[in-house]
Amino acid sequence: MDKHTERLAICLTSDERRALVAAAGTQHLSLSEFVRQSALSQAAEVLPDRQAFLPSADDWGAFTAALSAPRRDLPQLRALLDKPSVFNHRDRQS
Repeated sequence: MDKHTERLAICLTSDERRALVAAAGTQHLSLSEFVRQSALSQAAEVLPDRQAFLPSADDWGAFTAALSAPRRDLPQLRALLDKPSVFNHRDRQS
């Protein structure tokens, strides 16, 4: 494990700090470790949607070939999409 050598300073209200200390305590973590783990967890959720993933030349070729291929009829998919959705029933009781 890499040694933590960088610092991050944040400003909090007293209530925010108390909430974080309480949450850290429930996890048996220091405030710093709790905030670090929480921030990294959030970063792991946010970043994948915002990074560029470039396919290899072979993958790009396969992708463009699939887009250019004639449309295939998929009866099971068509049947599924033709079924009424449970979200479209207006006569359902709430």
